[in-house]
Amino acid sequence: MSFEENNIGCISSCVVIALIALAGAYASMSTVEEGHRGVKTRFGRVVSDEALQPGLHFKLPFIEKIHPVNVRAQLISDTIKTASKDTQEVVTKYDVNFDIDPNKVVDIYKTIGMDYASIKVKPAIKNTIHTVIGQTAAAELSQKKAEINGDVEALLEKELRPLGFDVTLVSVADSELSKDFQESIERKEIANQAAIAATYKTKQTIEEAKQAEEKARGEANALKLRAEADAAAIKMRAEAASSNPQALEFEALKQWNGQLPLVVGSNENILDVSGLLTKGIQKINKMTPAQQNALKEKMENQR
Repeated sequence: MSFEENNIGCISSCVVIALIALAGAYASMSTVEEGHRGVKTRFGRVVSDEALQPGLHFKLPFIEKIHPVNVRAQLISDTIKTASKDTQEVVTKYDVNFDIDPNKVVDIYKTIGMDYASIKVKPAIKNTIHTVIGQTAAAELSQKKAEINGDVEALLEKELRPLGFDVTLVSVADSELSKDFQESIERKEIANQAAIAATYKTKQTIEEAKQAEEKARGEANALKLRAEADAAAIKMRAEAASSNPQALEFEALKQWNGQLPLVVGSNENILDVSGLLTKGIQKINKMTPAQQNALKEKMENQR
């Protein structure tokens, strides 16, 4: 073998060795991306209970592997069929946000594996929604939407947090009911509204009748009181006239319009009105001012 052939062989060997060295160096390095943690295994067995932080890490080529685990917020969305408390079929769409506790990454890898979402999280969500909706009547699902979301989130937190999953948001959308059941709810609501309207109208009619009755009673009482007052006044005037002739004359003078007839009566009994009034005026004029005032006050009180 010539010298040139030896040189070519050496160069080829060096190149092969260099390539192997570069491949080994490349295979011995691994990068953990931001938002992830790394789990190092050797022949499939976890090497350390500590998860690898984001950055560059070294491993034994072809012997050790670094498995990245996502610790960012993750979303699971799906639609499931379930049954309400009154055994009505319900189709419900849900969205659940969760993330992994970085301190529990290695434990999750050991006990559940990399397919943790479909193995553990998703079944837990479905079972919890089945439980919560199964405790709610179909007609109340829309009104209790916020309460349902809160109950689902609380139950998921209780089940998943010990395993290393933190549930951050739960949204159970409006549930879809069967067409027949929706129509029955609408008919029931219409009937309820009609019953409420009828009840209100009945109460209004009763109230109006009470008001009319009170008004009639008030008017009757007013008429009664007015009649009693008039009767009392007439009685008082009669008593005053019988006990005091001068009071009658004084009352007649108050009602007089100033015009006097000459005579009143028939041919046999003629009453001299002018003479009577003149005598009455003369009697009043003979009274002292105090007597006149007393007589006037007495007549005013008797009216």
